[in-house]
Order: sequence, then structure tokens, then C-alpha cells
Amino acid sequence: MLFPRRQIEEKPINPSTCYVMTISPAHYQCTQNWLLKNLSVSGDKSFLLGVVVILRFKQTVREESDFVEVAKTGEIELGKMKSLDVNGVDVLVANVDGKFYALDDRCGHMNAMLSMGTLRGKTVVCPFHFAEFDVTTGQKIKDPQEESFGDLSKFPEDMQKFLIYAKKLVDPVKTYDMQTHEVKVEVGKIFIRL
Repeated sequence: MLFPRRQIEEKPINPSTCYVMTISPAHYQCTQNWLLKNLSVSGDKSFLLGVVVILRFKQTVREESDFVEVAKTGEIELGKMKSLDVNGVDVLVANVDGKFYALDDRCGHMNAMLSMGTLRGKTVVCPFHFAEFDVTTGQKIKDPQEESFGDLSKFPEDMQKFLIYAKKLVDPVKTYDMQTHEVKVEVGKIFIRL
């Protein structure tokens, strides 16, 4: 099994009413699928998976919800973006050619805040490993850059070992498309639906 198991309650968990929170909201589906597969094999439905925390949310967190006012149109200048907390979800709102787009603000690679990166037209560039995403669709345009440290011999031996180890950890991490959110603008106000 991938994660250590520990009994947390006698009552079984109903997978249709719980979500798994991992590093990023973009990973919900992947982790939930893994859980469902392993739950059906083991039959044990109440456990804690290592650092993965099982949270029981009402399904409105990821299902269609009501529109929520998040900003005024004048707050986000043309070609700029803003990070907002919307019902506990980090959301990036971008103004591209006078039209507003919203997507999760946590990179689908290593969870960096995309709003701390740069917006080039309709492309947001992650500040951490420079993955690129289309803010209009959430689609990944470019994979992150691989870690490159150049000539390691100029570093102390302990640092060399650490950098080699870090590269082995980071390079195989997958990058997922970003979750987008419906946006509407009314009377100078921006609303989004999670």
C-alpha cells in the first residue's frame, strides 16, 4: 500500500460524500480515484492515509454553487491578475483584453501561487518552475523546467548530495491542468462560481 493506514473511527467513510485534500485542488480527482480503487480492494473504509487528510465537505465545494462577488472590475487592471480567497479556495482572477477569467491559484505542479508569477497575454507563468497555463481554459501549455544546477563540483559535498536528491524528487512530479471557474460581470462587479 502506498500510504500507512490507521483506524480513525468505527463508522465507514462514504466516498461519495468525502473529498481528499492533498497538495492542490487540482489533485482531488487523482487522489479520490486512488482511494476508491484501494478502498474497494481492502474493504477497510475508515483510515487516515499518512499526511493525506480526509475532509468531509458538502459536495457544493466542487459542484456548481451560486455566484459569489469577488471584486470590482476596476480592481484588476487590463493585463493584470489578482489572488482571492473564495469560500476557502485560492482563486486567481485575470483581466485578459478586458475579459475576466478565473482559475485555481495553486499551480498543478508544486502548488506555488500562480498569481505571484507573470501574465503574458492569456498565459500565466508559474513563479516556481515556470510551467505555463492558459487562463481562459486552464490547460497546461508548457511543462515546468527541469531542475538544473550546472557544475555541482563548485558546491560543498553535502550540498551536492542534497541537490542531486532534490532533483530526483522534483523531476518526476506531474503537472495537471488547472480548474477554471465560471465568471460573470454585472454593473462593474466580478462574480465567480466555484
